[in-house]
Amino acid sequence: MGARVAKQLALQQDTELVVASDDRRASCRVASFRQTGGPEDDRIAIGLQVAQRLTDLPDRISAIELTVPGTPGEIQGYIANLQKRIPEAEVRPIRQFTEGEARIYNRISGLLTATVAIVLLLTGLCVMAAMTNVAMERKMDVGLMKAIGGSMRRVLRLFLVEAALLGLAGGVIGAAAGIFLSIGLGKAVFGVAARPRLIVYPVAVALTVIVAILSAFPLRRLAGTRPASVFRGEA
Repeated sequence: MGARVAKQLALQQDTELVVASDDRRASCRVASFRQTGGPEDDRIAIGLQVAQRLTDLPDRISAIELTVPGTPGEIQGYIANLQKRIPEAEVRPIRQFTEGEARIYNRISGLLTATVAIVLLLTGLCVMAAMTNVAMERKMDVGLMKAIGGSMRRVLRLFLVEAALLGLAGGVIGAAAGIFLSIGLGKAVFGVAARPRLIVYPVAVALTVIVAILSAFPLRRLAGTRPASVFRGEA
């Protein structure tokens, strides 16, 4: 039942309704209500065979309504594909649904993009703070390495590799946890499990590694470490 026609007829769930056309009648019960904000709110949807019998048009179909999941772009692609396959049919979307879904999708997409940017920024700051602490704690090790002939470039490369490995481990664990959490939250909130895209996993891991490497900037402080000063306890 459309929302407006149900309100006009004061119909409730499971109310018995008799539909008549000329001398033909059919009895049915209200199963659910629909509200789209369009002409569908003034319509009553019944079974195909009942409609054919009431209109005395056996084996005839004038319209088919489909529910297609996906983003607005995917739905438009589906519509274009149907128009190519059935050129004699008029294929059109319910504008209230598609436009509403497009607005919601764009807002959620923008919110998630901003959230990802903030998380990356906070992650970078946390890694920089950790690397600053590492630079202060590892001065003795750096001094020893330089004293036995290690170049500063090689020492910094060693620390950068360590930061990259930590970023890789964190990215792998975090991305896996995020995928499982998205599936669980999808079931809990929307009743449908999310379908994660496989490309997201390597992209998330790569971003984590890049942030870890770029945030290792405080390690440059180790370049000024002097072995003699470190061993004398002056650094």
